[in-house]
Amino acid sequence: MAKGLKRNSRKDFTLVELLVVLVILAILAAAIIPSMMGFIDRAKQESVAAEQRSVLLAAQVELNELYGKGSIHLTGTDQLVTDDWDKRGELLKSIQKTADVPGRVTKVVYTKNAVEGKNDGHWTVTEARYTAKDGRAYVYTYDADSRSGAWTADH
Repeated sequence: MAKGLKRNSRKDFTLVELLVVLVILAILAAAIIPSMMGFIDRAKQESVAAEQRSVLLAAQVELNELYGKGSIHLTGTDQLVTDDWDKRGELLKSIQKTADVPGRVTKVVYTKNAVEGKNDGHWTVTEARYTAKDGRAYVYTYDADSRSGAWTADH
């Protein structure tokens, strides 16, 4: 060996090797990102579904609380619509607070005996409108015949 030449004992990565690793990582990221987006979308849908359940429960709780306090008299009518008798939006605000949801409750309709079909004074939420944080609006409708309700996107 010549006196001026030293042999490098370290093995460094070459530029080509680094580029190959970056290309492999980019290919893996391109394959993984679309599947992750699906998980994110499903998580958002589940979040909105949980918010919707909270709105229904809160609507029923708030009506029962008002009725129990004697703040509202539920005789002589078969249906209560928040637009008609909650002019200042106090009940909707209470429902919003009880539900603790980021979106906005815009309407609730209660119908007498929607579940039982007999005159027992039972009130059920038969319609509710909820606008999620992302701006999408949803409507809950209850079908007394099938005794089930469902949320649908409001178009």
